[in-house]
Amino acid sequence: MNKLEQLGYDFGGAKQTQRNIVSTVLSVDKDFVSEISEDTRAHLGKGLQLRYAENHPEIEQGYIKQGEAYVPVDDKAFKAHKGDKVHMSVSFLLAETPAKFGRLKTDNLALYNLMYKPRRAATGYINDTIKDMQALAKKMLAEASGDTKTRAPNKSFDEKVKLHFEKMRAEGISAKSKGDDTFDEARFRKAVVAFNTVWNHG
Repeated sequence: MNKLEQLGYDFGGAKQTQRNIVSTVLSVDKDFVSEISEDTRAHLGKGLQLRYAENHPEIEQGYIKQGEAYVPVDDKAFKAHKGDKVHMSVSFLLAETPAKFGRLKTDNLALYNLMYKPRRAATGYINDTIKDMQALAKKMLAEASGDTKTRAPNKSFDEKVKLHFEKMRAEGISAKSKGDDTFDEARFRKAVVAFNTVWNHG
């Protein structure tokens, strides 16, 4: 096989492996598609956390507090430092619940700032992957039942604009509840009104 043939072969195998995995998940949690249980989400999340850590070894890093921020240092400097220090890892990033992590902004702003972006990336990976698994499970169940429903018609652009702002508002409220105060609901509403004024009235 040449390189592209090998890639095609590998990709096909990976897709089949995903189907086999999802099939097994469905055998363990029959409601996985519609209402994933907390246990299933927690266990899948733990496995995905391990995979994310394997794929992102750069997160494993020692930091020491200097002034108002944590700075990365080598192992020797980390061990020698007697003051405030943190050994970052994926498990450390994800150890706290969203509510507890949100409170960290008040309790230790420097640590919150250090953790915020990598934590958001890791949780995004886990949540998105579980959603992908659910989507594949739904597709597989539809295929198994012979469901040949026609695809819903495409939404108009106006409908997409409305849904987009609704989704943005929901995501903003969710982010704020987790301690991200960059979402200002009053400002957001003002921006939406300004957009709609131009969009609807030119």
